[in-house]
Amino acid sequence: MMKSAVRRPAILRGACAASMLLLAGCDLAPAYHTPHYVIPTTWQGQAPFAPARPMDDSVRAEWWKGFADPRLDALEAEATAHNGDLQAASERFMQARTVVSEARSDLEGSKNPLVLRSSV
Repeated sequence: MMKSAVRRPAILRGACAASMLLLAGCDLAPAYHTPHYVIPTTWQGQAPFAPARPMDDSVRAEWWKGFADPRLDALEAEATAHNGDLQAASERFMQARTVVSEARSDLEGSKNPLVLRSSV
């Protein structure tokens, strides 16, 4: 009786494994067909719909006020108060970059072999 008790789980495992292998190749999903939409070539909107005309080039002064957040207003005021030298710093950076570019061009020499440099 011991042999049949040991054999039953082995047979059951084998049957489960065989059924899994058989079902692994089955596709139970329905066949997919792409929906066909009819889209008109032109469309004229009716009120309240209208074509969008974004004004991305326009200056949006105090855009943060739209959030109605006093903490954001305070941060913006602080940033504006401590940001008076930004334009000057930007100009100094551009001048420094120009100086470095000129110095590098003197070190590299001319890319055109026909151009002669004078040392005067």
